[in-house]
Amino acid sequence: MLTNSAVKGRVLRKSQQTLLTRSLIVAGISFLLIFAFSFGFYKILDSIGIEKSSEIVNVMYIFSILLIIGSMFMSMYIWTRIQKVSKYTIISCIVAYGIAEGIAFGVLFYAIGLTVGTESEILSFGDLAYCFLFAGSVFVIAGLVGMALTAKTTFTLGKFIMVMSLIMLLMFPVMLIMYLCGATMGNGIIYAIYAAMGLLFIGYIAYDFSVISKMSEFDLFSDDKVKLNLTLMFGFKLLIDFVGLLWIVIRLAMLSRR
Repeated sequence: MLTNSAVKGRVLRKSQQTLLTRSLIVAGISFLLIFAFSFGFYKILDSIGIEKSSEIVNVMYIFSILLIIGSMFMSMYIWTRIQKVSKYTIISCIVAYGIAEGIAFGVLFYAIGLTVGTESEILSFGDLAYCFLFAGSVFVIAGLVGMALTAKTTFTLGKFIMVMSLIMLLMFPVMLIMYLCGATMGNGIIYAIYAAMGLLFIGYIAYDFSVISKMSEFDLFSDDKVKLNLTLMFGFKLLIDFVGLLWIVIRLAMLSRR
């Protein structure tokens, strides 16, 4: 016969699994929203029939980068502030983020499409498919690793990615200013920076999965409102993590084609 603590442990583990499943569903549906907006915006640009030129490609490419990274950092900041807001506010944040990223990726895909088959080809659409597959595989692996982490390791990982996030946040405006001023960096340095950013997002994914798996330590699941808010919050965060990782993978693939 099971003891009361064992029964309680089973119940909490079931709640933990439900939270993880629902959070992943929120992230998945939200990513479909991003994909839908990117495809729609791509079709709009295609119907306009923008002339192929290196200047147009560069402008669209820079715009997409700024919008992708800007909305990502903004959403990460907003996520730290939404713990005590209503579900409707969280949903609004997810929708706004999805629209912004959808437009950004739509512009990026169109810029890539303008170069396909030319000497200045950025990426092929087959390369993009591999980027999605690779990012998805890494996301799953990092999530499984995160779920296996101990509470102490999770705490250490959290402190490490916080420090790394601050460093990357300070480096981004420096890199942008250098780019706008025409300064160049060696490919090795650029690769190292993006690889570090990729590892940072992998750390985010592992950390978030670990935190969700540790939520069984808190008896919060009897309140439906709390469960819903937690589901939306973690779903939003997993979405940001995956989009960030996907962008880094695409960027590294672009650099490899230079």
